[in-house]
Amino acid sequence: MFTPNVIRVTIFSEMTLLRTIQQHKITLLSGLGAGLEYYDFVIYVIFSHYLSIVLFPPNTGASSLITVLSIFSAGYLIRPIGGIFFASLGDRFGRKNIFILSISLMAISTIGIGLIPSYATIGLCAPAFLLLCRLIQGLSLGAEMPGAITFLMEHVGKDYRGTHSGFMFMNIGIGAMLSTFIGYILTSTLTIEQMTSWGFRFPFLLGGIIAVVCFYLRRRALETPLFSKENTTRYPFITLVTQYRKKIVMGICLTIFAACFIIFALYLPTYIHRNFHYPMHLTYLASTISLLWSAICIPFFGWVSDKLGRKILLYMSSLMVVFVSYALFYLVKSEITFLLFVFMFLYQTIVSIFSACYPPMLAELFPTKVRYSGIALCYNVAFSLGSFTPLVVTFWVERTGDPLLVGLIFSLLAIVTLIAAVLFDDRTQRQLQEE
Repeated sequence: MFTPNVIRVTIFSEMTLLRTIQQHKITLLSGLGAGLEYYDFVIYVIFSHYLSIVLFPPNTGASSLITVLSIFSAGYLIRPIGGIFFASLGDRFGRKNIFILSISLMAISTIGIGLIPSYATIGLCAPAFLLLCRLIQGLSLGAEMPGAITFLMEHVGKDYRGTHSGFMFMNIGIGAMLSTFIGYILTSTLTIEQMTSWGFRFPFLLGGIIAVVCFYLRRRALETPLFSKENTTRYPFITLVTQYRKKIVMGICLTIFAACFIIFALYLPTYIHRNFHYPMHLTYLASTISLLWSAICIPFFGWVSDKLGRKILLYMSSLMVVFVSYALFYLVKSEITFLLFVFMFLYQTIVSIFSACYPPMLAELFPTKVRYSGIALCYNVAFSLGSFTPLVVTFWVERTGDPLLVGLIFSLLAIVTLIAAVLFDDRTQRQLQEE
């Protein structure tokens, strides 16, 4: 015989189970978008050579490749505009609607790149369509990661935000590895004629198909409970920049080290090969294996941040980087293969720690009515500034002749993040937990 207490416990247990399943589903949906973002990011760079051959006038050589990479940068620089625009809509009309819209635009633009006719077929319209698709892709990517962070943090319970954030960011490494793996398979099995005919199109079409699948899955997701009970503001972005300026600065400072460190990781194989004379294939192998290590580590450090506290973990990791960054880069100077792998693993471990900490802290900075806009502004500004890291490092090394000074750059950036962590108000953190 069931007593009222037994019935209440049973109902509570079933509701808890359903909530847990829903949270894992939201983590999966958010992670797919995060992985797809980095998949598209890397795949464009990997196949830029073939884009320059097929979509641009023949016999233009390096100038076509430079134009392709400039179009890539244009898509990256437009991301803050997309983030601000779509995030404002998300704060006013709902996270789910913009979450669906951003993945839809990503699917259209990514498939579009794979379907652009060659220059021989449509002439100058080919590079024009590439620019259009890349700009649309950039606008959608500006909203995708901030939307994923907002959507996930407002669905997940306060005691598990770091863990779920870690699993979401784990997909970044998986997306990057998938792109490099596909690049390796295609370039090692197809001839140059096959690559320029159809091979280079395959990874873009695959990315678009993944985005379409993600679109249909997101349509079944529920709106975040925090947004559903919040009174929205008519002009979220204006409210954000007039009432939360200090938090915007703090959010950018919390993110800037991670942004620069993550973006520089993509440049690491070239940096190491150029300055320390390791074989290029070896640097790519070390980078790929270390990305797998990072994908494993991020959920673990997310769990640690839930148990230990994100602020404390960020203190410890920032201080560690300040004092060991120069010594870390000194490892590769020996030109010993084993130490190269040690360096890459330690580098990605640092990436994992910061990636587990800053997304929940960004969400905890802002109230629900401007949270999406606040995260989008801080995230996109930090990563737009971080996109110049390879350029700054290359310029500095050329001027000084000392490639190890890059360690000092990251020590300074870690100090900025450390100061932001010190100033991070614990009452702000409780605000999201109490909403």
